[in-house]
Amino acid sequence: QPPSGTTLWTHARLHAATDASERVVIGDVRVYDDSGTLVSETLDARLWYLDDKTSGALLGAPDDWFYETCWHRRALGVASERAVRAGTWIVFADPGGLGEQVAARRSDSRARTVIVSPAARFTLDGDRATVRPGEPADIRRLLDALDAPTAVIHLWSMGAPDDQALLHGPECVLHLLHEIVAADRRPRPRLWLVTGDSQAVVAGDRAESPFAAMLWGMGRTLSVEHAGLWGGLVDVSGAEPADATATQLVHEVESADAEDLVAFRNGQRHVARLERAHPVSIGDMPADADGTYLVTGGLGGLGLTMARWLVERGARHLLLLGRTPLPPREDWPHLDSGSALGRRCAAVVAMESIGAHVETAWRAVITKKVPL
Repeated sequence: QPPSGTTLWTHARLHAATDASERVVIGDVRVYDDSGTLVSETLDARLWYLDDKTSGALLGAPDDWFYETCWHRRALGVASERAVRAGTWIVFADPGGLGEQVAARRSDSRARTVIVSPAARFTLDGDRATVRPGEPADIRRLLDALDAPTAVIHLWSMGAPDDQALLHGPECVLHLLHEIVAADRRPRPRLWLVTGDSQAVVAGDRAESPFAAMLWGMGRTLSVEHAGLWGGLVDVSGAEPADATATQLVHEVESADAEDLVAFRNGQRHVARLERAHPVSIGDMPADADGTYLVTGGLGGLGLTMARWLVERGARHLLLLGRTPLPPREDWPHLDSGSALGRRCAAVVAMESIGAHVETAWRAVITKKVPL
């Protein structure tokens, strides 16, 4: 129908590809006017591209739109408001001794550092404390017992067993954040997250701590949403002496400049920069037929497209993780093929017809109201 006004809004949605061909894009296009009235709609539109070189531009992602994180050596600059020199520091100490070395460096200048270790109950004896992982009440008792700490340094993700990596890492940091905010003390302590070997900084780095790397995504969010208590993210190498790393870390916290994404390697300080990525062709990259590929968000449009891409390159074991469970398989033939659920199930069947074994799982999203 004729539009109202002089501005049109277009909404396009891609469907999961049901064609065997890789060279087709299927989707719906709807056009609205300024009042929100639907002017026109094109359903099940199909676009074909002729070769691999044009596919990126057709899908709206030219090669020069891609960026990657690069690391550059950079000495500490002018101290910022995040710098913390005086006051009590709380260190959630790692089993490798870095936290102990931090406390030793600060004791040389007669500054107080409270070492916190995981245990089965809460204790506080002088500058030693234990808390139960996953128990926010213990963190609350610790903060209440100390006189206005100025910095909290979290090292628990370093050396944590795999079966406790989430509990000692992201979950612990989340509890820390909630309790610091709930205490509503001013000024708030600066929160520093320290990880080990979670970032590929220099040649030869393997970044073999994926659970610790989760803290980097978490930290980037905290730096925006809670800038007033944010300290920074620091990645260190487990292969380097703890005493030398501790000296660097104490200096970083005490003299923090504008850089809040930092890594220490071979005694040098590195900072993160987002730079344009060099185009890399992955079209012919084979998948491992003996390995299992986990795709999070695997039941959405992008996830199913990625899963299909893996299967077509040789993957034979897939685990697709989504938020909404699929119905029992015996119900699949009776689903509406045009519905979102029907298309998801059809996509799984299509991958299995090629020879892949596809399993699906879902995760419940648990929310808890916390005063922030």
